[in-house]
Amino acid sequence: MNLDILLQQVSRTISDTFLSRYGNLGLSIGILKDGEQAFLNVGQAKIDGPLSSNETVYLISSMTKPIIALALFILVNDKDNTIDLDTPVSDILGQLKTSKANFLHHANREMKISDLIDLRSEFHKGTNLWESPNRHVPWQTIDPIMALLCNMPRNEGFETEASFVNDRNYVNECFCLLGSIIEKVTHEPWTKFMRERIFEPLGMKNTSVGIDEATKKENPSRFADFHSARLGETLTSLKTFTKTRTPSYSQVEDYVSSDFFVSPRPVRIQSPETSIDTETLGSTPLAAAAGIMSTTADILIFSRKLIDVHNRLNGTVHGSEIERGMASMLDYVQALPQTYTYAAGWNRVLLPWDPRVLDPKPRWPGADGDNCRRLETAMKERCKDWLQSSFDTQQYCQQAWPFFLKATAKEAGHFCPPADLALYHGGNMVGANSFWFFIPSQNIAVVVLCNTRGFFLDAANFSCMVLADALFHQAKSRTTPTPAQMTSHVNAILSKCKVLAQRIAASYLWELVKYEDKLSRDFPTLADNETYAAACVGTYQFCEGIFAVISAGPDETLEFQLYGKGFRYPLRVRQGTSASSAEDVGGRLAMAFAMPMSELTPTGVGGSNRLDVEDFVIVFEGKDEEGRFKRFAWNFARAKSVNGRPPPLFSFERV
Repeated sequence: MNLDILLQQVSRTISDTFLSRYGNLGLSIGILKDGEQAFLNVGQAKIDGPLSSNETVYLISSMTKPIIALALFILVNDKDNTIDLDTPVSDILGQLKTSKANFLHHANREMKISDLIDLRSEFHKGTNLWESPNRHVPWQTIDPIMALLCNMPRNEGFETEASFVNDRNYVNECFCLLGSIIEKVTHEPWTKFMRERIFEPLGMKNTSVGIDEATKKENPSRFADFHSARLGETLTSLKTFTKTRTPSYSQVEDYVSSDFFVSPRPVRIQSPETSIDTETLGSTPLAAAAGIMSTTADILIFSRKLIDVHNRLNGTVHGSEIERGMASMLDYVQALPQTYTYAAGWNRVLLPWDPRVLDPKPRWPGADGDNCRRLETAMKERCKDWLQSSFDTQQYCQQAWPFFLKATAKEAGHFCPPADLALYHGGNMVGANSFWFFIPSQNIAVVVLCNTRGFFLDAANFSCMVLADALFHQAKSRTTPTPAQMTSHVNAILSKCKVLAQRIAASYLWELVKYEDKLSRDFPTLADNETYAAACVGTYQFCEGIFAVISAGPDETLEFQLYGKGFRYPLRVRQGTSASSAEDVGGRLAMAFAMPMSELTPTGVGGSNRLDVEDFVIVFEGKDEEGRFKRFAWNFARAKSVNGRPPPLFSFERV
């Protein structure tokens, strides 16, 4: 099938379903197959602004990670350096010697550079509340992150080798450390290394780490704005439709699939902190995990070079340091066991996949982001009775994730062996999402960049998966499909995606309704200044650089502010406790800085990682002679219980 014809076939569904119906504003697509490329731009780069184009600059978010990993392979190949992938991280970043997680229990050794690029650390997720609604940059140096990693407990959920089978410990701090390693080895900002050693040599002229405001003002039409969604009308409409404050999942799905459904409205927001020009502000470590800005055309330049290098791997790859770095990266990724689902900054999977395999459970190809997590929730809710008895596992998985499926026994001769290794990565930040799918053995690359954080649906993920699946289906068929057969295959996938999109949106909306109900039930009242300020106001610190400020807000309500800058969250008091009753419960007082999502999502914040009220509960305890609380405890890492053990609470002491 001609690439342009394929893009036109999917454009209507992307526009009407993936974008408009679920509150996404615009996206740009680039596809590459056997050296030919094509582009499609759907929707707008800005509200009431121009259409997107293949030169529109987007934040690519966590798609940054494979490019950062390439920088490490370039350094390892450089004979002027003395590092390799087995170099202990603490040999370069000496502060980590004292970290409880520096010694890896699952591997019985110190953490190496390879563990960072493969996301096989035993860190907790510490970059809590990156998603600032008002664009502040919490950390402009690596020092606070280093202090945090040296003081937080080890993540017991990843203390055995079995815990990494078909899984990874997705901790952004690993890539923050990689940025710092680049600086230590090269004695220059890692952002300068990326520009001079990767972007400029490849001709990625529209790619950078962050964008300064002056550059944006020179040619504002080149840059996509960042967008979120207003959910208030949708929530009100849902309650009217279901006639209850707490509808069941099936009621929510009925609502989303009905004509009564009110689509969330896109709203422009400020750009996220990782997109700020880091060479002006200093080498912001967060950007090493999610801060590159680029275009679909530039990402295809990178993809084309990677495919070219892959096709020469059987021989000796000479040439530029980028080509040698890519060759080393591909060799490394392909040599690892199949159970490594993340390596060298890429998610990895063999295609086609077999949903009948349960031990170990396979990772769905392209399952990187909210779509997959919400689909699993939706399918479990739809099939509770079914799952509790015997059921057809293949049928269940096919309904949940229909892309790149291995042929059934009846169709066993359809695909040509052998299996193909696919590499992919998604990205989600405030106001943007993205997806990149790469099948080097078939000369296939697809990239989708979107200017809206997909709360209801990750439009970049679904658009990318439909196209990659179609190109793979065509490439692997024993006999070349006719145009009519390809059209039929693509239409069948699009039809399934429309149904899956409803389930994904319903899953998010259902979780959101439960969150709102718990918040209003358990934390019904705001903490007023008059009652609580004397005991609670102050600065509380976990370790150097990691602190929170409790202040008396102008609206007569206590406010929580992480790192003393950025968004001020109003505090709410847990039902059944108060300042007067605090002494009756052992001198402890529980508050939450969770907010109603109808208020929070228009600021750009409100993804699935925000839908557990208990993650945002702080418990004040112990009073000094002046009646002030000495500390508060908080599940800062938003960890879950492991083997029945409660998650660790971090103690923030008054300073």
